[in-house]
Amino acid sequence: MVDVALAGCLAAISVIVAAQAADRGVAGAEAPSAGWEWLLVVVPSAAVAFRRTAPLVATPVAVVGQMVIWGLDLAEVYVAPLVLIYSVAAIGGRAGRRMGVLSAISLTAMTAVGIALAPDVGVDLLLLAGLSSAAALLLGLNAANQQAASTRLATDLVVARLEQASARERAVLHERERITHELHDLVGHSLSVIAVRAEAARRVGAEHPEVALDAVGAIGETARRSLADVRRVLHAGFGDADAALRPASTLTDVAGLVGEVAGSGFDAVLHLHGPVAPEAVDAATGAGVYRIVQEALTNVIKHAGPDARVVVDIAVDREALRLEVVDDGRGPAPDDDPSAGLGLTSMAERARFLGGALDAGAAPGGGFRVRATIPHGDVR
Repeated sequence: MVDVALAGCLAAISVIVAAQAADRGVAGAEAPSAGWEWLLVVVPSAAVAFRRTAPLVATPVAVVGQMVIWGLDLAEVYVAPLVLIYSVAAIGGRAGRRMGVLSAISLTAMTAVGIALAPDVGVDLLLLAGLSSAAALLLGLNAANQQAASTRLATDLVVARLEQASARERAVLHERERITHELHDLVGHSLSVIAVRAEAARRVGAEHPEVALDAVGAIGETARRSLADVRRVLHAGFGDADAALRPASTLTDVAGLVGEVAGSGFDAVLHLHGPVAPEAVDAATGAGVYRIVQEALTNVIKHAGPDARVVVDIAVDREALRLEVVDDGRGPAPDDDPSAGLGLTSMAERARFLGGALDAGAAPGGGFRVRATIPHGDVR
């Protein structure tokens, strides 16, 4: 509606100017006498109504109409073509920019022809036509550049918001995965130990009640420790700063893990050696190795069989920590995939996170073996 109103205003101005041409005293300007001449006078203005919906059509119509008006020496108002040159350059895209340049050149060239053919047309009109057309074109190009910059800015903003949302989603998924692995390691090991000791207590309870009571006490202690660890993991995962500050398990705590397994009836042995003391290993490496050993021992309890012997060997030097957990139990079934299962995946991911590598599979002499090499540089 705005463009239609603008076209109506320009058309009205053109009619008024044409009607008063005889009284204006402008050399060579004649008032329209025929109906088609009146119609021609309003053609450029009428084209303005379509400057947004069809600029590539309205602009040449207005320019050609303006050139015909000049050729017939009719009185006119040189505004509508400038509006359309601006509009087509601003919103017509690449084709519109070409159309705007061509229209400005055509109008300027038509003025030059008029100067050459009509002695009463001054050179100042050529300057006026050229500068006004160039101004309209430059304003349109500037508007197009501003619109393109606004579009790019809006696009960048949308992309940034999408990337931010994606980053938040990845962070949530990563945290959920971390909590899942932590809970699997904690609860899986504790429940395995509890199940073995409960079964042992059931078997010997009638003949050796004192042994059964000791097993029940150990079960209670394991359950309480596991519950505390689960709470620590969950509180840390949900933003509990105090939970994050509580001490995590270290390399020196591996002895307690092996002792726990030995107390469950397995023949479990720990060899912790090397030129670097366990206390000197950085906290992150120590906590990661603790979880790897914990998961490896959990798998021994679950799969190796009650008569299996397991040896945990940890060698620490100044460059790396080398870990091996090997048992002489049943080993994996022939059709088992050693890489399958959350436990093995968790161990491998922990080793990778610490910059090392882990492999697991059947031991050469039977049983199962987990080996990892983890570099460390933070030796106090």
